[in-house]
Amino acid sequence: MLAFVTVIHLFIAVLIIFLVLIQDSSGGALGSLGGSSGANSVFGSAGAGNFLTKATTWAAIVFAATSIYLAYESGHHKGSVLDDLSATAPTTIQKTTPTQPEKPVKKKPDQKEQKPSQGQ
Repeated sequence: MLAFVTVIHLFIAVLIIFLVLIQDSSGGALGSLGGSSGANSVFGSAGAGNFLTKATTWAAIVFAATSIYLAYESGHHKGSVLDDLSATAPTTIQKTTPTQPEKPVKKKPDQKEQKPSQGQ
């Protein structure tokens, strides 16, 4: 249930962003992309502002409700997240004795290395 509400919450957040940007404002926003007559032809002469305002209001109400629900659910989680982690951790730890590193093998002294002769 918590995952479902979280998905709805994120969807509503994106919807609010879209609704706010598409509304006509003094700055133009995205509402001016299609021209002022384009929005009016879809919703009617006065319906665009009214519809978008109501849709934004209802989206904000649903967003607030999901925010309150998610805050309530996260606050009523009993215990710590670390408690869940310790339940899955192994209960016994095996002690191992450290092994001695191998002794380095001494190299026999090689014959004198000859430097490559330079071409004349």
